[in-house]
Amino acid sequence: SGKTAFVYGTQALIVMIFTVTFAAFNTVYNASVVKKESAKYPMNVQNSILYAAGFSVNLLSYIVSKRHGDKPFFYGYNNLNVIVLLFLNSTVGITISMVYKYGDAVLK
Repeated sequence: SGKTAFVYGTQALIVMIFTVTFAAFNTVYNASVVKKESAKYPMNVQNSILYAAGFSVNLLSYIVSKRHGDKPFFYGYNNLNVIVLLFLNSTVGITISMVYKYGDAVLK
């Protein structure tokens, strides 16, 4: 009859709304910080600091959450498709920082 049921519960809807709102706020805030701070530091320095901080937080999270008997860290990374995907995703951060610096947050 063309009717569809709402599959997700109210809690899931609230989490989705919060996530979208939080991401939108952070996009605008990050754009303003990058534009303001870009006069002080070159984009390469900003990206290096960002990636170093991300690496540190993720490494710490991995070390804390690792359990005995877990598979090795690079398990499953021997596939060319995975390597290409990782490379392409690594360029997203640099691309977004250029959009923030030279474009407007709405472009993202």
